[in-house]
Amino acid sequence: MISPQTRQWIDARWRITLLVLELCGATVVLWHGVPIYRELLAGNFNRAEPLVRLWVMVATALIQIGYWLRYLHQVSPSLPRRVLIGHVLMFLARLNLIFAGGVFSAVFFVRFDQVKFSVSGTGLLLVILFSMFCVTLDLERIGAAFLKGEGSPSNSPKIRINSPPL
Repeated sequence: MISPQTRQWIDARWRITLLVLELCGATVVLWHGVPIYRELLAGNFNRAEPLVRLWVMVATALIQIGYWLRYLHQVSPSLPRRVLIGHVLMFLARLNLIFAGGVFSAVFFVRFDQVKFSVSGTGLLLVILFSMFCVTLDLERIGAAFLKGEGSPSNSPKIRINSPPL
């Protein structure tokens, strides 16, 4: 029989592994974002370089598998209160979605006259944007857990107000 401490350790490693999968997929989308968006918006996805198609499929699969398995087996993470880490994670989460949306907007509007909408390309583009949204949600959830701390009121900062005696 597995002890509760061992079970928690295994669960934590599993959640971290799934988060790493998600972040690897997000990194691929951010790193190869412009070529991916160009191919999808140009309607050339079926004729695109096989490497671009591979990056899109692998990245979205990594993100979606990591996100939904974490979501389905989610336990409220009991993390120590680390305000700076929480803020940094929430900042990175927002930056992730802003960057993905910004690259999409720049490619879409700059090359609007060359855009050819195809069902597969538009669908995959929406899957990529949704995947980046999922990564954002996960990072925000973790950042909020760091901001909140382990839930004990003893973790919150103590504020003393010196009131004058009456």
